[in-house]
Amino acid sequence: MAAKPQHISEIYASQLEEFRQGYALWSPSGPEGADEIDIGDVGYILEGQFVEMFKGKYARDDSQNARNLRKHRIPLSHEPLPERAYSNLLRAARDMEPNMYSTKSMKHDTMQPQAGVTVPGVAGVNLGYKLITTEEKAAFVCITYKAIKTIAENSITFVQYVKQHHSAWLEHAKNELGIDLRGRSIIIVHGFVKTVEWIVGASRGGSVSQGASVKLEGGVPAVAGRVALELESNISKTPQMFYLSGPEKRFSHSHSRSPSPSASSFRDSLMTGSSHSRNFSQHTLEVPSPQMPIPKVAEPPEESDWNQCIFLRYFQVKWKIGTYPLYIKANAGPHQLPRDPDAGEEGSSAVAAGDGDSDSEVEANPPVQQTNTWLDVLLDYILQHSDADVAIACHGDIYTLVSEEETIEDFASFLEQRNPMIDVDEDRVAHLSLVDLVVQQRERELRMVRPPIKKDDDAMDTDDDDDRDDDWRAETRQVVDGELTLRSSPKHHRWPHLVLCGKDGDSGYISTMALSPDNKLILAGCADGITQVWSFETGEIVEVFNGPHTELVWAVGFSSDGKLIATGDTEGVLCVRAGTNDLPFVQHGEDGPVGVQFGDVLFNLEGHTQDITAVAFSPDGKWFVSGSVECTVNLWPMSLERNDGPFPITLSPQHTVKELSTHVSHAVFTPDSKRLILCGDTIASVWDLESGRITAKMSGHTGPIWSLALSHDGERVITGGEDNTCRIWETNSGTELVILAEHTGPVWSVAWSPDDKYVVSGSHDLTAVICDSYTGERIQDFKEDISGATPVTWLSDDVLCTGTADGPVKLWDAKSGECVATFYGHDDKVKEIYPTNDLRNVLSFSDDGSIRIWNVSQAMRLVA
Repeated sequence: MAAKPQHISEIYASQLEEFRQGYALWSPSGPEGADEIDIGDVGYILEGQFVEMFKGKYARDDSQNARNLRKHRIPLSHEPLPERAYSNLLRAARDMEPNMYSTKSMKHDTMQPQAGVTVPGVAGVNLGYKLITTEEKAAFVCITYKAIKTIAENSITFVQYVKQHHSAWLEHAKNELGIDLRGRSIIIVHGFVKTVEWIVGASRGGSVSQGASVKLEGGVPAVAGRVALELESNISKTPQMFYLSGPEKRFSHSHSRSPSPSASSFRDSLMTGSSHSRNFSQHTLEVPSPQMPIPKVAEPPEESDWNQCIFLRYFQVKWKIGTYPLYIKANAGPHQLPRDPDAGEEGSSAVAAGDGDSDSEVEANPPVQQTNTWLDVLLDYILQHSDADVAIACHGDIYTLVSEEETIEDFASFLEQRNPMIDVDEDRVAHLSLVDLVVQQRERELRMVRPPIKKDDDAMDTDDDDDRDDDWRAETRQVVDGELTLRSSPKHHRWPHLVLCGKDGDSGYISTMALSPDNKLILAGCADGITQVWSFETGEIVEVFNGPHTELVWAVGFSSDGKLIATGDTEGVLCVRAGTNDLPFVQHGEDGPVGVQFGDVLFNLEGHTQDITAVAFSPDGKWFVSGSVECTVNLWPMSLERNDGPFPITLSPQHTVKELSTHVSHAVFTPDSKRLILCGDTIASVWDLESGRITAKMSGHTGPIWSLALSHDGERVITGGEDNTCRIWETNSGTELVILAEHTGPVWSVAWSPDDKYVVSGSHDLTAVICDSYTGERIQDFKEDISGATPVTWLSDDVLCTGTADGPVKLWDAKSGECVATFYGHDDKVKEIYPTNDLRNVLSFSDDGSIRIWNVSQAMRLVA
């Protein structure tokens, strides 16, 4: 019996694996009337199209699943994919740019402009591609606009969900839908690459010839312009060439291809090479050129949607031969991957059941997705190198193992050489060790941070100031191995992370820090009057400020737009610097007027004589406030209007408050920039900025106030004090709304949940408590000691982060109160923690004089 020819969609997908974007869908538009692909969709791939069974993110009765429910596509036992599996979607920093992406077996060169043909927006230019096939199988995808990547990274939560529900999906597909998908063919989506319009093409071996060359030009209209495509074969066989373009509505009038076919016609026509294939006979095709100035002409129409899925990432499951029958056992629970107790030894042939014919032959491959993809190879590897009966894997596993710079000719050989770790659970279900994968990913991400510069003895003896300067700059940031523990296991895992420290060890001790609003810069005040600025992305020193301070820099801050930087020291010296090179200020030098540069001192602010304890800019950038141990608060107007200097300009405060009985511990602006909350001793005060007067006082604590936080809407304030209580106040009037008496020791830290519905407090009594901010009801307490006077903050509705008195940084489940992950690195009290805007990282600042950057999103992937 002649071998069945390989489906063109399988050739296309396997050829494009080298781009490492996922499974390449031959028909990005999907079946007619299909819903847009989303994270958590459960279904299967049929000849290059993703066929959805149901949307795993949503409940059975959710409107998103209405059509699937009507068609009985959803198992009765369905439970939605936990939000934790996709709540922190990774939108790739590098999208796929408009381009012709062709495989190594189909080289492409840019063709010369054609005379007399114009491209919209680029007069007189018309470019194209010459594609040269060097092997019988080749493929390309051409996109006219960028393609956007969205990924839910592989995680323990996702793996466990697949393990618990996969057999129920298979049972439902066979028993209710009449589709025998078997184990390896049903998938759940964890990522995709989508664009607006596309052209795909693939070739496979055909009749023997002496080679052929053909030009394809004109024909199919494209938004970005008219481009010729020339195909040439350098092999003895002339391949059949197949292509599709879409979305269909943009190409419905093309005379060179018929409309997108149904599943059956799709299968029949492509397998026979009928109307959708060309044996290099002359036909017309137009390919938009990425060589044109895309930013000028490649903005799609406003009504366009990025819903054309050209690459798909998913989880897939495979059973070891002989351990899982080709039918679903009637007694198999819907939330387990069953093992057939009557199965033969490994390698025994599996047979169909239900017809009583044990000698019946069973087709070796399921009816869909017969490709031997990298994901298939990985699943086979897991089963062959473990005692597991079931393997689970996803594209994310592969792209963590394989770095961008590695060339893979044989993925099976690559796996044998790399020998990745495999985890097998008590149910004999296996997957690649996610801890090992995440650590590899962390190391890869941190490669951009150069190691400290090492010099030989002769070099160290040199008087070259530049070399010495490079030495200490390099030593202020290092990649080190800390440790991570997880809720599910007491085992300590290696955890690479970035450490930032001051110049010259103890003499460069870091006393305070701030993160710029755009999270690009880290600012730190140090001993000896030094202020250091690092790049958050690379950890490299970008600037060092050496004046006007001569003593310990005790307070630092950025304006809300990052254009201004404030620094204050223990002698009352306070200044404002340029945080950018783009300010409309002019500095007069020996060579004439020049624009001020990043770090230049703009204003010296007079008014304090002792330690500066608090600095802040108003959200609208019009005001700057400072507080000191001399119980004084000063307010200055700030302006970014053109100023010709000369700089620095000495300024006196516009308003001063001396009504506080102790040093200023907190100064916080309301979101509307109209009021300022000041805290000193037992009272918090509301200061009206326009009048310069205190308009309300929050009086009630019987001991000093140690912590204060403003709600996100600015309407309420929470304070924590020495009297063991927390109190919630109305901001405008200072009216006391709620008293929380949940602790037996001073309250050192307080924070609001993202929706302001809850507050969390951390106390010297080693406890942390979550309460309802309106009723005061205790909602949850942490199940472990939090280790004293340490910061606490919310990262999301479900996750909190705390520092500890002895150095570790901890992540907590807000709903259960359990500690889910602990980072080890600091060896002294953690003073502050700063989440990044995307909540993927936390910066911790410790009394050990260092700043450490912890990737919490990667750690949460490992939390069961």
